[in-house]
Order: sequence, then structure tokens, then C-alpha cells
Amino acid sequence: MNSPYSVHPASSPEALRPAATTGRGVSRLEHLLGFEAMVREATDADQVILHAVNDARNVVDYLQACFLRRTRTGKFRCEAVSSLAGVDRNAPFVRWVERLANMRFQSGSAGPQNFSVSLEEAGAAAGGAVYPFRHFAGLPLADRS
Repeated sequence: MNSPYSVHPASSPEALRPAATTGRGVSRLEHLLGFEAMVREATDADQVILHAVNDARNVVDYLQACFLRRTRTGKFRCEAVSSLAGVDRNAPFVRWVERLANMRFQSGSAGPQNFSVSLEEAGAAAGGAVYPFRHFAGLPLADRS
């Protein structure tokens, strides 16, 4: 057999492991499959939302995630924030994220959006306050209902 391996890869489970792993030695693919299983087992939309903002961290690196839903008036409203049990609608951070989303996301956009936030724009959305997050990614999801 002309193989560069001392043991043929198909005969060793270690050789079949993907190289891209997280800090715990579990691959991102395994995390993705686990995440999918949790979402499929969710019994209502609120559980899916909490999984989306908290458990996706094992698949995609981020510091903070917010789940925003467009209201009937077309404005975005924050329904969940990662690492928090509930959302305080009057919290400065939540108000800032909602204002920024309403300033930046177009009503007709259907695809993912990535953007950097200028200090002027962040200050305008925050009413003059400065917040640590300068880069945002938006991923629109379709509602089945």
C-alpha cells in the first residue's frame, strides 16, 4: 500500500476526525449538528430564539447576539439578547441596537448584511453614548406563519 500514513486513515477513527476544532476538541461541525438537533427539538418559537442567540456561539464566534423581529409597523424590536434571561426594553444597549437596526437594515433586504458602524453613527443611535461593538452582521430569517 502506498500511503503516507503509518496506519491507513480508514482503519483509524482518530485519522477521520476533522482538523477544525474548537477549544474543547469538538469540531464546529459537531457543534452545528448539536445546534440543529436542539433547534429541531424546540417546542415553540421562544426556545428557538434562545438557542439562536446563545447556542450558536459554539458554531460562529461572536461577543453578543440579539434577536430582532420586525413589527407590523416595520420597526425592529429586540426579543432576545445572548446570556440574558429576559430583555429590558428600556436598557440603553437594547434601545441602541434597535435604533441602529432601524437605521441600517432596509425593509426590502432579504440577504445577510455585514457592516461596520462609524463612531458618529453609533453615537447618533445611542444618543451620544459610546458602545463597544463596531461590527454587525444581520441574517434575516423567514417566518413560516
